[in-house]
Order: sequence, then structure tokens, then C-alpha cells
Amino acid sequence: MTHLMQLPFSLRARLSTGLLMSLLILCAGVLVTGCGEEKKPEPVKKETRAYTPPPVQARTIADLMTEYGIDDRVYMSEDKAPSSEKEKIALLKFFDAWVRGNHEYVIEVLGTADQPQLMAMVQEGQWAASTGDVIDNVELQTGPAKDGGTCVLAIFEHIDVMRDPEAQLWSYRAKNIGNISDDETIGFWAIATPPGMVDRLSGDDRIAEWWKILDEENAMWAMDDSDQLADLSEDEEDEKAGGKKPGKSSSGSSGRRQPGGGRRVPGGR
Repeated sequence: MTHLMQLPFSLRARLSTGLLMSLLILCAGVLVTGCGEEKKPEPVKKETRAYTPPPVQARTIADLMTEYGIDDRVYMSEDKAPSSEKEKIALLKFFDAWVRGNHEYVIEVLGTADQPQLMAMVQEGQWAASTGDVIDNVELQTGPAKDGGTCVLAIFEHIDVMRDPEAQLWSYRAKNIGNISDDETIGFWAIATPPGMVDRLSGDDRIAEWWKILDEENAMWAMDDSDQLADLSEDEEDEKAGGKKPGKSSSGSSGRRQPGGGRRVPGGR
């Protein structure tokens, strides 16, 4: 018999009731604790970064020459080249046609005013005598045109070392439009080339020097025009008086050349 059974009945009853209540309270506590929802930790937010694609590496002039099969006699340094890849390609292809003697391509991209002149050079044999294998190299540099566009200066060296270098200056832009875009062909327009131009160019900015020389020649030509007008007036007065001044024609012409009167294509020296 247990000690609990040896106690008086009334005491046993009180103890049993108290023990039962304790067990109920304990069980209730366990149930309450077990039924409660545990708080889940908030997920850690991952930092998302926007994807930035690597910059497209611009192709060098050497890359373009390889891709388009440009003759290595054509030379253009990166610092004297246009920023637009489309313009670089157009310049390389244009002068590649010169050193290869490909007049068909040159005529295709020439301005309409220069096409007949080049055709005449081809027919007279001047093109063959000035292009192709006779060219040792051509050096290019770009700069601003006087009208606000862009132009390219080309200096041609010849295989025959006894032959002087020749210079050309071309303005270029999208044909028929005026603004260069991806879907238009770039055309070339020849700038007047006074005689002896290679020897007259000096300094680092030879394109600016070219425009300066043309301005000087235009100013001189304007003065010549004024003189000729005065001569014409004098001649008319002499004719009315029944005589002429010696050394003058009736037209007053003195054989002066126009400014930039050198060869325009492939360039006067």
C-alpha cells in the first residue's frame, strides 16, 4: 500500500484533487505553447543589380582596312580620321579606288559636277597616268570644310621619285541629302586646287592653310576683275575715239587664270 493510501480519505481526496488540477494546468500550458505559431524570420532580400552590357569596342582603322580589303598604300592615322565609322569606311574605299585605278567606283560616288571631268580624264588617258601602280602611297587627314561640313586632304606620293607629290582636297557628305546617315551613300566633291599646292601648304593644319590660300586667290581675282572692268571702259572710250591702247585686246583680257585653276582631279601640284 502506498503512502497516499495510508492517509485519511478526506486528505487523500484533497491531495488527489490538487494533483489533478496541477496536471491539468501543466497540460494546458503545454497545449497553449504547442498551439502557438512560431514567427518565421523574414527572408533576406537579395540585392539585384541592373545588367550593363560591356561597351562595344570600336574597330580601328587597321581593322576596317582588313575587313574591306583596303590597299595598304592608303594611310590614315586615328587622330586625323573622322569619328564616324561610316565616314572612315567611305574614305578608305574612295582612295582605295584611286590607288587601284578603279575609275568606275570613283565616278559612282563623285558629285554630279565632277563626273564629266573624270570621264574626260579616263578617255584622254590622264586617269591611267595618274592612278593605280604609279602611286606609292596616299596619306589622308580630315578637317572642317568652309561651309561647315567635313573635308579630306589627300597627299599622293608616286613611285617615280622624280615626280612631285600631288594634293587633293575633297568635301564629302551624304549624296543628295547633306547629312550623313546609315542608309545613304557618302559622295565626294572636289575643291579647287591651285598650282603648286603641295609646296604652298605648311603647318600642322594643312586643310585650314588650303582654305586660306583659296581666299587669298579669290581676293586677288576680285581685284583683277575690277582692273579688267576698268580696262574695258577705257577700251570702249578708245574705240569711240577711233583708237586702241597698245597691248590690249578688244575684250580687255590679259590671260589671267581663275583662282584654283590647277587640275581638280586627281589634284594639282
